[in-house]
Amino acid sequence: MHPPSIAPLRVLSLQGGKKPDYLCDMLWIEMATNPNIELFSNNNPSYLFSDYPDQKKLYGRGFTLYKKLSNKYRSKILSEKKILSYIKENKFDIIIFPSIRRYSSFFEYCFKHFDSKNLVVVDGEDDEFISRECFKSIYFKRQDKASIYCNWFINKAPLFLPKIILKSIREKIKNYSEKTTYLAPAMPQTGSVRNYIFETEESYYAQYAKSWFGYTTKKAGWESLRHYEIIACGTLPYFNSIKNKPNHIMPNYPVEVQLKANNLYHIGCAANELSDNWKEEYFRLSRRMNIWINDLSNFSISKMITIQGKDNKLNNLMVRFLAESSRVGSNFLSKALIKVSQFRTSF
Repeated sequence: MHPPSIAPLRVLSLQGGKKPDYLCDMLWIEMATNPNIELFSNNNPSYLFSDYPDQKKLYGRGFTLYKKLSNKYRSKILSEKKILSYIKENKFDIIIFPSIRRYSSFFEYCFKHFDSKNLVVVDGEDDEFISRECFKSIYFKRQDKASIYCNWFINKAPLFLPKIILKSIREKIKNYSEKTTYLAPAMPQTGSVRNYIFETEESYYAQYAKSWFGYTTKKAGWESLRHYEIIACGTLPYFNSIKNKPNHIMPNYPVEVQLKANNLYHIGCAANELSDNWKEEYFRLSRRMNIWINDLSNFSISKMITIQGKDNKLNNLMVRFLAESSRVGSNFLSKALIKVSQFRTSF
């Protein structure tokens, strides 16, 4: 006797879809390719699909995330009229705003007519601002100073490689099993000229796959797609500045493994020849990095709604007061929340 089939989650994703946005796009790809999700949306971001014509005009030449999806992964597009009626009729299991600072249309309507425990808001911007929508939803943010104090209601949303993207990278490097270069040519610290010397994804991934190490570093922010690309290519990152990373930024990054990889890099630089023991340690660390990136690829919308944040009535009332009473910018809200949190944690 076959077990009863489970109906897929009906998810509505509302986003601008006009230009790439890493975290938003990662979430959209994960939802669109997840067989357990029936995805509805206000648009299909054109640059995610294989028929997009101008990949080289995209940031980073559109490598890794873009032009990867076939037409079968297009979501069910709803008109504004249908979006409003479906929300009111409670036809969705989850509603997500994967880039709330860039697109927030329909949010207040969602909050009025939809269970906020299944309303997910994601802020992927790399700054300290907190959106007013934070108290009305399950709120996720990438990197921010405010979350040092406000982690009692702000959940972390890391960058990640969706399974279909991770599989695509590994398929492209499967013929490069031998390490022939110590440090990969791509050097982000020299600026965009050298960083974009690769015309194709295959050549970009190959230079990592054939190298023992790939250089990465903090640029505008600590988190970068480059860290994940290097690891996905079966290569250890050399991330020397990782020792300066604040604990609240990229909290799940395997810092201990990275520090050992950095040390191994320096030992190899000083050696005339890489010893068997050195190689054994290298591949041990590489396996640990790959386990981490595989686990990270399981980050999903269904897991996001189980987090639920800290449902504290005083917290929610205070945030609501600040959000509704102050008709000033979200920067004020961020600073006010930090002050409230500092006061709250001083007892």
